[in-house]
Amino acid sequence: MVFLSGVGLWSGLPFSKIIFILRDDAHSMPEALGFFGFKKKIMKNVMITTSHRGVFLCQVNGQDLTQRTLTNLKNCRMVVRWRNGEGLQGMANYGPTENCQLSPMSDIEVIHDITAIFTVKDEAAKKIWV
Repeated sequence: MVFLSGVGLWSGLPFSKIIFILRDDAHSMPEALGFFGFKKKIMKNVMITTSHRGVFLCQVNGQDLTQRTLTNLKNCRMVVRWRNGEGLQGMANYGPTENCQLSPMSDIEVIHDITAIFTVKDEAAKKIWV
């Protein structure tokens, strides 16, 4: 955790201190403290499988992940091929390898018949959402 503080002016009005809190585990918080204390939503990286054999890497924003239908999924990529020797859980943990193929990014308005939702680790997310 890092604390930064300072003294300055904003719109001509003095304020005593600005404190910014940067957390390494901010991705695990449902909301983070944004600029001047406004709350902003943190996107959670997930991998979704469907009963139609679809595998999607998506970012969700504070949704109930126990539903069989999800809406408003952002920055989604379909996993076309995952020849990584680790299976789908390897994709969620380590990300794609040179033998894997992902589709270009797009948003998905509605996805039906969800069978599983995996959390995508930060190491894998860095390779997926470059």
